[in-house]
Amino acid sequence: MAASAASPAPERSKRKSAAESSAAWRLSDRIGLVVCWGLGLLFCAIAAAIVIYFLVQGLKYVNLELLTTPPKVGFNQNTTGGVLDPLIGTGIVAAMAMAIALPVGVAIAVWLSEFGRPAALAGEPA
Repeated sequence: MAASAASPAPERSKRKSAAESSAAWRLSDRIGLVVCWGLGLLFCAIAAAIVIYFLVQGLKYVNLELLTTPPKVGFNQNTTGGVLDPLIGTGIVAAMAMAIALPVGVAIAVWLSEFGRPAALAGEPA
């Protein structure tokens, strides 16, 4: 007993912070990290610019008539349009998908929580 009281508890090794651990990196690793981050941010900026460009160009043609009339044929963009039928079709497909997925999802959740509890899905050791 006296030996355990006299010896202090061993200190646990502390995790290094990100700044401390990256300070030991080689210069080529640091340059590679900066290049990867720079290219990633550049690609994100390009994608955002494309989305914003198409949004600005497309908003010129969106109006209430476009959303409430069925599709019609024309020779230029001012005389064509109408997306009511596709919108209704999308709504019907989404409602059918939810009508199938909701009961199945709830049934599986109830089975897993109340009856099933398979070790692989519950995270319990086998």
